[in-house]
Amino acid sequence: MKKHLTFLALLGYGALAWGQTPTQTIRGSVVDKYTHEPLIGATVQVMDLESMPGTVTDFDGMFVLEDIPAGYRTIECSYVGYQKVVVAHLVKAAQESVVEIQLEGSVTLQGVEVVAHSTAAVNPFAPIGSISISGEELQGGTTTANDLLRHAQGLPGVQPTRDNRSDIVIRGNSPVGMLWRLEGIDIPNPNHFARRGSSGGGITIFSISLLDRTDFSTGAFSAEYGNALSGVFDVRFRKGNDEQPEYTFRAGLLGLDLAAEGPIRKGKSSYLINYRYSTLGILNRMGFHLVGERIDNDFQDLSFNLHFSKKKEGEQIKRTDFNFWGISGLSAETKSPVEPAADRSSWGDKSAYDFTTNMGATGLSLRRILSARSSLQLSMAVMLQDILVREDTVSEANVATTLNREEYLNGRVSVAGRYNLKLSDRLRMQAGGFVSELFYDLQWDSLSIVSYQPDTLLRENGHTTLLQPFVQFSYQPAPRVEINFGLHGLWFALNERGAVEPRINLSYYLHPQHTLSLAYGLHSLTLPIGTYLTRIDDGQGQPMQPNRQLDLARAHHLIASYAFQFGKERTDTYLWRLLVEGYYQRLYRVPVESDPASTYWMFNETQGYARVPLVSDGVGRNIGADVSLHKFFRKGTFMTLGLSVFDSQYRPREESDWYSTQYNSGLSASFLGGKIWKVSDFGSLETGLKVIYNRGLPITPLLENPPVVTPYEPPEDDSRPYSQRIEPYFRPDLRIAYRRDRKVSWLLALDIQNVINRQNEDGLSWQYEPTLNGGQGGWEHRLQSGLTPVLSFQIDF
Repeated sequence: MKKHLTFLALLGYGALAWGQTPTQTIRGSVVDKYTHEPLIGATVQVMDLESMPGTVTDFDGMFVLEDIPAGYRTIECSYVGYQKVVVAHLVKAAQESVVEIQLEGSVTLQGVEVVAHSTAAVNPFAPIGSISISGEELQGGTTTANDLLRHAQGLPGVQPTRDNRSDIVIRGNSPVGMLWRLEGIDIPNPNHFARRGSSGGGITIFSISLLDRTDFSTGAFSAEYGNALSGVFDVRFRKGNDEQPEYTFRAGLLGLDLAAEGPIRKGKSSYLINYRYSTLGILNRMGFHLVGERIDNDFQDLSFNLHFSKKKEGEQIKRTDFNFWGISGLSAETKSPVEPAADRSSWGDKSAYDFTTNMGATGLSLRRILSARSSLQLSMAVMLQDILVREDTVSEANVATTLNREEYLNGRVSVAGRYNLKLSDRLRMQAGGFVSELFYDLQWDSLSIVSYQPDTLLRENGHTTLLQPFVQFSYQPAPRVEINFGLHGLWFALNERGAVEPRINLSYYLHPQHTLSLAYGLHSLTLPIGTYLTRIDDGQGQPMQPNRQLDLARAHHLIASYAFQFGKERTDTYLWRLLVEGYYQRLYRVPVESDPASTYWMFNETQGYARVPLVSDGVGRNIGADVSLHKFFRKGTFMTLGLSVFDSQYRPREESDWYSTQYNSGLSASFLGGKIWKVSDFGSLETGLKVIYNRGLPITPLLENPPVVTPYEPPEDDSRPYSQRIEPYFRPDLRIAYRRDRKVSWLLALDIQNVINRQNEDGLSWQYEPTLNGGQGGWEHRLQSGLTPVLSFQIDF
């Protein structure tokens, strides 16, 4: 009888343990947003649990919350004299949650405290129009295939250029004007299949396993950002777990991922590393070609972040943090001609190309807290990017004729520094600068359609320097008013061009729920370096470089905004945020063709370098408004709804007519949202939807009666640039996923890209089709991809 009772007791205990919701620990630190000084005694609570478990930070600003049920949790942090912050965080049963919470000085109106919204930029000087995106947002219910740029395409004021490219258009601006920054250092285009002279490609090299919070700015950037006209991505890597090792394996259509993290020295240092290999390369070797019937596509990347912390025992303030980080990406795409050779009847059948891109960057970052009011950040990095493009036509006799060959090798050694100082509780300062030594070896040969001999358009190697000092202040002259202002300088040694750029951002808090803001910035951009060095025949058989003295392209940005938070919760936080932003941008000194009759505008190019003599006489204007409604993550639901109305125009000279730019769709709308249902103690169902619409990109029509139609170049009517429009763009993406949370957790997800199988027209390029016009040949716009299911499986342990 006693044995039976013991057995029943053990069975009952096992059943109880089996039925309990899995739990995990949340731990981390709370620091000052400006100086990173640890904050002692800050309160941290989990607000979406009935018991609202909480704790306070210790002498080192650290906190630990144990036995927190797995799932998406809402964490609130408060501290006397600082704005309260509420963030959403995914707690996995298989892995500890390690978070850093940054608090900013409080703004109090008539005894009511202003609460910082959870998507506020990490950079405390960032103006209106800046938000932060977490790595968790990219994998928790969104439909972005775990890619940062695909997520950004669903945000207000942003539109994609093409389904298979990650370039983004912000408020009608060219993607060329985008700035990428990683761990405090400006970096080259971090995309697989990166287009020469552009900021986009196929898919970003960044793995979501490493991403912390990324700031995304769409205009009037703060003074520390320079050499950009359209937008800024300021990417940060998270620290690995410094207490215990953890692993993640992810397999899907896009690739196989393996991430590992853990302590190097327990509690003092950590490692975080991720390797990804493209599944497309494996499928190609098995005979499956998903990108195209004759196209082989392959890529792989490696990212890491090693973190070390040093502090003397008994010292709370003077602490030094080191980060040794790196990214690298290899990608290759090959198109083969039709086989057998006897079946090659059209130009497309004979065409072949090789497209290879390699990119790597590694650096060391140091942050030293000097005192309770000051800190110093130093960074150094080495970068390299190699892009090879070769286009051939292959005859029936398998003889290849090279039409175009480009190889661009760019290197960079950069050093950056920032000094942060709290001059008072109302006045803060940051001063610093960036020094980059740029190395290049550029070659471009193209077959002349006149002489059928290769022309050398570019063959240069050398180095030059780019300097960018800055200083900025944040000042609160009154409880309702906050002003950020500063100066950014830029000096480009290649042609000795420079600029001094003022920036200012004013916020006025009408009420804890209502904020008015106004921002202005002058911004400058160096052109892709090959544009300065392009060779052009002087008419007497001698090469010249007419573009070497081009000025910096420049733009005035002016933004006015109104923000309204509503849907108050029991913790005096808000569920919803409405943001209305109106903007005006005036571009000038933009490169245009020196021929007065030409309508060429360099920012209509999506990639590459100019092939004609240029002058810095072009002007442009972007005017419009963005409206967004954002629901912060609560109780398993989040969403962002956006609408943009704008007009983007240019003229080659001040006296010229105004023309639409290539990106002037005029109207765009987007929806990005998701819902998570708890279906059992261990399981949850995640759904997400992303919808993108725009009115269609403008195109330049073809000549009605061209003298000759060839497969080399479409006969566009340049006297009517971008006067027609392709069909409206509409694409919905759907995500369905099931998450199982145990000590070994897993996630099965299906992302259906273009779920309605609508093939949108591609307005960026023409395609030659020999069967058109009764077999005479002609040009048409091709259709983009249809329905594409992306299945993935992830396991955490």
